[in-house]
Amino acid sequence: MLRRRFLATIVSTVAPQMPSWAPRPPPGMARLTEYRKFLRAGYSLRELVAAYVRLQVVSWWWTRLKYPLRKRGARVCIDCTVEIAGTPYIEIGDDSWVQRGAWLVVPLIEMPALEPRAYLRLGNRVQVGRHVMIGANHSVELEDDVLVGPRVTIVDYTHRYDDWTRPIRDQGLTQGGFVKIGRGAFIAAGAAILGHRGLTIGEHAVVGANSVVTQDVPPYCVAVGNPARIVKRLEVSGAVSG
Repeated sequence: MLRRRFLATIVSTVAPQMPSWAPRPPPGMARLTEYRKFLRAGYSLRELVAAYVRLQVVSWWWTRLKYPLRKRGARVCIDCTVEIAGTPYIEIGDDSWVQRGAWLVVPLIEMPALEPRAYLRLGNRVQVGRHVMIGANHSVELEDDVLVGPRVTIVDYTHRYDDWTRPIRDQGLTQGGFVKIGRGAFIAAGAAILGHRGLTIGEHAVVGANSVVTQDVPPYCVAVGNPARIVKRLEVSGAVSG
């Protein structure tokens, strides 16, 4: 008990004195000065301190050294287990969080020509869940405040298969697709967003768990199923229609 109080005192007194350059948790993650709320809720001080060290010390330095992104916004949190390929063509906006086991990739070796721009862009305050795969060989954009659940796949390409005389793995990738996910949208766990023909998910739209999206989803709609279809529309005024 004395040890717990001692560590809690250190956390509560040191946190406000952290220098301005120190990494800060993005919105939605507790700041050190809020950890007492979690202690009262039943979380142990040990696990909270370990989470802070993992995300805001080890992961912060490791991913900065390993992944020189085209743009890395302020207070970005990328877990140390995240894999990123094609970093010069990836941008991540302010206060975004990419969680454990995610894979962000621009498949440079499969692309015939490269332009000096971002092929994969995450806006501000985007949260990418565990074990998410996002691949872009033309354009994938997640606008501000998008929430992506665990095990989601978002790609703007697929493997070509039109030449039956050659193995599919040797035929390369489709070109010219795109995925745009609008501001404030939510993609639930296990969904697949397949944009090799191009698709847009509107702002504040919801894609249900394990859904497969191959066509546009309008703003303020809920889409579920395989293939995904609209099951509910949300009025901008706040009224809900089914």
